[in-house]
Amino acid sequence: MAQSADTKRAGLYTAYLVRLWQESEQSPWRASAQSAVTGEKVYFADLESLFAFLQAQTVIEIPRQRGAADV
Repeated sequence: MAQSADTKRAGLYTAYLVRLWQESEQSPWRASAQSAVTGEKVYFADLESLFAFLQAQTVIEIPRQRGAADV
C-alpha cells in the first residue's frame, strides 16, 4: 500500500532495515535496525530489545488540551 506525502509528513510512516543474526547456533539472536531516512543504525543484544525499540517508534503522542486549571 502506498503512503501519501501527507501521511509521511505527519509522522505516521517510518521505515527501518532490520537485520537478524546469530554468532553461533547456541547464541541468542542479535539485531540491528537502520533508519531508511537517516541511515542511523541501532544494535540490539536480543529480540526483546528490538521489539521494544520498534514499539516505542509507533507511540503516537496526542497533544494535551490546556484547560483553565493549567493556566
